[in-house]
Formats: sequence, C-alpha cells, structure tokens
Amino acid sequence: MWTHVRSGKIHEYVHNKNGLRVVLAPRPGPGIATMNTTFLVGSRMESAGKTGNTHALEHLLFKGSAHFNPEHHNGMWQLEREGAVLNATTYCDRTNYYEVIDTNKLHLCIEREADRMVAPLLKEDSLASELTVVRNEYEQGENSAFMKARKSLWGLAYPEHPYGTSTIGTLTDIEHFTAEKLRQFHRTYYAPNNAIVSFCGQFDPQAILAKVDEHYGDIPSKEIPTLHVQSKPQTGQRRAVIQMNSSPIIGVGFKACKGLSRDAIALQVLGRILTSGPTSKFFPHIQNGVFHSVQLDWERLHDESLFTVWGMLSSDNLKQAEETIFETMKHCKITNKDLEIAKKQLRNEWTHAEASTQGFSQELAESAARGDLWDVETRHDILQNLTLHDMEHARNYFDVNRSNVITVRPGHVNSPPRVTDSITPAGDADPNFVPEGFDAMNIDLNKVIKTKNGAYFEYPVSDVHLCVHIDSDASPEINALMGELITRGTRVNNRVVDSTEIHCFQVQNDIRRTVRSDHDGLQLNIVLPSDPAILDQELALLKSELYNPVFPVKDFETARRRMAQTAAGDAYDVNAVAEIALRQQVFGQEDYRYPRHASDASSQIWNTSLQGIRDTHAALTKGRVRVTAVANDMKLLNKIQTAMECDGDTPRRRRQRAVPKSHVDMHMEGMSSNCVMLGCAVDIDQTHPDFLPLMLGTSALGGGFAGRLMLQTRDREGLTYGIYAGLEPYEGVSLFKIRAAFNPTLMSKGIASMKRVTHEWAQGITQDELDVHKRMHIGKHMSSLDSEHTIADLVHQHHMNNTLDTMASTDDRIRAVTLEDVNRAMKHINVDNCTLVRVGTLH
Repeated sequence: MWTHVRSGKIHEYVHNKNGLRVVLAPRPGPGIATMNTTFLVGSRMESAGKTGNTHALEHLLFKGSAHFNPEHHNGMWQLEREGAVLNATTYCDRTNYYEVIDTNKLHLCIEREADRMVAPLLKEDSLASELTVVRNEYEQGENSAFMKARKSLWGLAYPEHPYGTSTIGTLTDIEHFTAEKLRQFHRTYYAPNNAIVSFCGQFDPQAILAKVDEHYGDIPSKEIPTLHVQSKPQTGQRRAVIQMNSSPIIGVGFKACKGLSRDAIALQVLGRILTSGPTSKFFPHIQNGVFHSVQLDWERLHDESLFTVWGMLSSDNLKQAEETIFETMKHCKITNKDLEIAKKQLRNEWTHAEASTQGFSQELAESAARGDLWDVETRHDILQNLTLHDMEHARNYFDVNRSNVITVRPGHVNSPPRVTDSITPAGDADPNFVPEGFDAMNIDLNKVIKTKNGAYFEYPVSDVHLCVHIDSDASPEINALMGELITRGTRVNNRVVDSTEIHCFQVQNDIRRTVRSDHDGLQLNIVLPSDPAILDQELALLKSELYNPVFPVKDFETARRRMAQTAAGDAYDVNAVAEIALRQQVFGQEDYRYPRHASDASSQIWNTSLQGIRDTHAALTKGRVRVTAVANDMKLLNKIQTAMECDGDTPRRRRQRAVPKSHVDMHMEGMSSNCVMLGCAVDIDQTHPDFLPLMLGTSALGGGFAGRLMLQTRDREGLTYGIYAGLEPYEGVSLFKIRAAFNPTLMSKGIASMKRVTHEWAQGITQDELDVHKRMHIGKHMSSLDSEHTIADLVHQHHMNNTLDTMASTDDRIRAVTLEDVNRAMKHINVDNCTLVRVGTLH
C-alpha cells in the first residue's frame, strides 16, 4: 500500500499504486490538524491565451464534485459549517488547498479532497458566475500602485517566461475562460502522482494512511507533461514607468537563481542585511530622507526568481533614489556581525513560520513547489554554513546592466554568476516505518490567573508570550509614533543603549517584538525564550524603554516622515477610506475613537513636535499598565507580574455619538474596484448578554461562505469577489457593518442584492442557519488554539475586553444560545437606519 521514503522532521510516504506522496508531521497539541493538498501546477505551466487557468480552476473546485456538491448539501464549504478554516492559494509553481480542523473530523476533508481530485463538476453555469468574482479580484489588485508596479516589473524581467504574467492571468484571458478549457487543464495536471498530501497536528498516523488509501488508492496516475521553459540571459537594462495616484515608488530587480540553490538562501540573508532593521545598510538613507521605507522582495521559486528592492520615497527625486539603491546594493560593506545577525533573523523567521500546523503545512507546500520537500529541513543546514564569501558571490547578481527598473510617478554585460547548487542527500529509510502520533492535549482556560491588572496562564509552551498594554488618551497616530520611538534608545545605568544595540540583543536572543497602537493606548507584544536570564534582561530593558527613553532627534524625524507619508498614502486605498467614512457615522468628532481622514492624520503627524512626544510620554508613564503572559513555569510568570504590572491612571475619555447620514459618497478617479459598506451603531458591547446571540446572527448574514451574502451575492449572482458582515465591538457600543468590493459597472446591482439579502435576514434566521454558525464558531475557537501565539492572543483579547471570567465557557455559551435569543438580539439593528458608503469610481 505505502512505501516509507524518509523520516526526519517529517515522514514521507509514496503510494505503491499511483505515486501519491503523503507527508506526516505529528506533533503535540489540543486536537487540531491541518490537511494540505499541494498540486505541482501553477502559472508557470500556462502559456499565452491560457493565463489564469490555474487560479480560475482553484476557484471552480469549490463549486462541488461528483459526490460532494451543493445539490447534495455536502460540498467543500460544508467543512466550514463543521468549524474548519479552509481556503486555497495559487502561485507560480503550485496550487494548494488546506483545511484546519478538529482531528476527529479529518476524514471529512480526506474524502472531499479525493473526490475533487478525480471528479470535479466544473459546470459552465458555475464558471459564468465565478468569472465575475475572479475579475473583481483582478480589479482590486489594479487599485494598488505597488501591486501594479510589481506585476509590471515581473513582466519587464520575464518577457519570454511564464513568471512574467501574474498568477491571476491577463484580463483578456480571464474574460475568455471556458469550462472545457478548465476541464482539460484539470485532466492534465490533477493526478495523485502530481500531488503531495500533508497532515500536521495530532492524529493517528496509521489511521491516516489507511484513510488516504481508502479514498485515493484507486485514483489512477497520469503522465504529466514535461515543461521546457527557461529564462534567457538578460542583455541590457530594462525600464518602465507607471503614472497613477500614488506616492512615488521605485523598484529595482535582478534576475537571480533557482530556489533550491545555495545562492537563493544567501540572497535571503543578504536581503535582510540590506533592508531589515536599524542595522540595515539602507537605514541611513531612510534617516537622511531619501526613502521613508525600503523593503525586500525575494522569493525562492522553482526557476530563476527576481531579487527586488523597493523604495517608498519621501520626495519625487527618483534619480537620487535609484542611484542610492545601486550604490548600496553593490558596494556597502558587510561584516561578520551583519552576517550573523541576518542569519539569526532568517532562522527565527523559519522557526516561527512552522509554529502552527497550518504554517508548517504551508512551508511544506512551498518546499515541494521549489522541487524538494526536504528543503524545509535542509535549508537550516545551508543557512548555518553561509559565509561572507557567499554574500559577495550573491552580490554578483546585482549588475546594473542586467537590472529591471520600474518607477511609479506623480557597455559590457558580465555573464551570470555560476550558481552553487544544494543537494539533498537521499538517506536510507525503513519502507514499513510509521511514526508515533500524539493525543489531544487539554487546554484548561479556567487556570488563567487573574489579578487586578494582569492575566497569567501557565501552559506547556516553548516560549514566553508577553503582552503589555499602557493606557493613553493620545490619538492612535501619536501613540504609534511614540511606540516606535521608545524602542529606539534608552538609558540603562546612566548609559545610552541605542537602537542598534537593542536590535542586536533582540536578534541574538530570539526575541520578537511588535508595537501596536489604537484609541485605547499602546501595546507591546513580545515573544522570547523560556530562559530566566534572558527574561530578566528583556524585562529590565522594556521597563527602561517605557519609562526612560532617550527619543533621538534623528530617529524622531525619520519616524515622523515615514508615518506621515504612510498615512497620506491611505487616501488612495478605497477600503481604508470607506472604513474611516463608516466609523465617522458612529463616533462624533469629540469622541476619542473618532477616526481621522488620511490627510488629517498625516497632518497631525507632521505637526507633532519632539517636545509634544515627550509630553505625551510623560502622561503615558502615569497610565495603567495591563499585562497578559503565557509561559510554561509559574516562576517566569511571577517575574513578569512583579516587574510590569502598574496600577496607574485610567484616561478620562470623551464620548460622543455621531448623527449618521443615510449615505456617504467619495469619488476616487481611476479605480477599477469600488468599496461599498453598509452599517450602523448598535447600543451593546461584548459585556451585554445579547452580544453573543447577535454575533451568531450577524455570522448567518455574512460570516464566510455559509453566510447569506456570500451564498447569494457572490455564488449565485457572481457580483463580487468577497462580501462579509460582522460586528465590531467597542466600549459601550458596537459597529454592525457589511463590506463588499464591486466593479463600478456592477455596483448598483451589487448594492441592490446586498440590501435585499440584508432586509430578508432582518426578519429572522432559521434554526438550521443557527446550528451551522454555532458549529462554525466553536470550530474556529478550537482552531484559534493551533499555536502558542494564538493561545496568547486569545487570553489577551479576553483580558482587554474584561471577559476573562467567561473565556473558558465560550463553547458552552455558544451551544446554549437559542433561536429565540438570536432573533430577539437582531432587533438591536435597524437596517433601514444604516449608512451606505460608496468609495471609488462613482461617475
């Protein structure tokens, strides 16, 4: 039945009859598993006139198969009704479908995935409605200056290779799909010998192999076409210009190497040396105002990929920016310290990407797409052995005469460097080996210890997860600016510790920190090893940063410039503009939660002085500090509580309700996809007994593919790529909102459909709908325990919402909700009083 190929971090098997590869990765946890089915077909297999086939087929495969389809009321989206998190992604070298689900329900995924591998319906009428959905997805990408620039840059670099066309395809090909073309594409590439099915989580390996054999074993293998395509060497610089409403952007890309080469990992490291953090080589140019941000774009693909540095400009001096990019990439000095910091960063990124069952399964899919499943393991060995010589060798790709330059506005060619390939050793394997599985672990949320300002959970995690929230009455924009600056330098024992020293300490000790801000204050999320000595150092540093920062002038000017220009850029984002417009119909201008328009937020940041930041910080130091921590030892939690909890002042915040308008229109010229929102204020928050029933009722309207809006406006009428409804809680009030994206020519039909479905929903939902969405929310609550990070987030969320007392009983409270409860709670929403917001091309 199965032959065991190899074991290590994963266990690989191949089916003796049809060549299907199965990967098992059992690990301890609360009874969750991810099934990931990866087909080795992506846009790289498409030719002119057939672009986008892979992506369109991915969409159509959710429309049903011979034995699992909407007519039988048991299609793929039935899994969502069982509490699964499921979706699919398509890219250059692969298409993958995944489900995160209760281990006891894994068989539901296996039987459906096998059926759509061999017998999808792919009906012409399903394609007709889905084409509008795919086109709407395409149009949303056309709204983004960065996405347009990236697509154009790859087209510039790969005129003769399929990588030059984006995965979604060209608009012409999208408009000329046929069901027969997609059936032929499926018959060609969807076969067991062209697929890898992986399972990660808590399961019985022997039972999984038997179940996969039961459903896949009789599917015949196929002869998969051999692809003969190679990118030709570039013989000169290529350039292109895009003009659209956007801040200036420049991208400089170089064709490099295949993803499985040693050079590819060297380039990942080199990219971090160039662009990551205050030790990066581009950071001085951000401080000097050439850029307000710089980012790396390098993916390890099957064929030669494109290494790109993107610069978001502080001015329209594109010539200076381009010269700076070339000079820095080719000639900056790289030290052993730079190398070790970047290697540590990349190793940490890989490790944390594999932390959840879904994340690890996705890493496996990407490794398979590159051409070697075991890259997920061998890449660590290659990384460990990289040297400065590898960095200099990788820089040989940065030849200005072989560059590709794209800008977004208001002689002799050296041969490509020799690629140093990595080779995966074959290894010996017992053909009958089966790994041990893991039983589900009990996560007893009743054991969270609650103090006046803290929540502490002892649980067998490998890292310490710490969330520190400081109350502040400043705006989110000023909190964000202050939050970045307090991590840029501090005084410890009368010595200034600058941002470079802090960055190196964090990287070397595998400490990850993020700073967030909102209307309630400032929040620092920290993940660090369960080492008491490291914890002591980090807590001392954190307290010093919070209460004794140095606020360097140059860092202040750099952060202010970047944040102001980022805020200004939101004026070109239809989704951001629509969100602000709707929330302004809930909160009055005197309310601390009132959101500013992008231009106003940008002006506030620009007009903030360093003394203003110091004054805001002085008030912050008097604020209440709330702490959430998850660790595997109560001694570590006690250290955190002693060091961080502070019973300070709670800001006096002004509240004011807005007088809502019936509609808000905001015209933005040249948008190919409009954002439409419909919503209103609801006079309850998460502490109200009707909140949970109303959340379930709102889910029945627009919670995923089981919601009425997706079933009607998307699936049946094909008017949008996505339409969702939700309940957004604040203190004392919630925001009921529906959001959708429509092509400007379909917006009127889309709004009519959205309103019709919403008015019908307001009359009440059915018992079947309630049962479905109760299962969904219980399942998703379980899926939220898939990793240490999400467990910590869950505890912190309940801590901030003052719902810790009911956290452990969430599933029981959902089960107890009745249909009468839901339909009564829905009376809190008067859909006739909702505000309609339309943003985009309206004329």
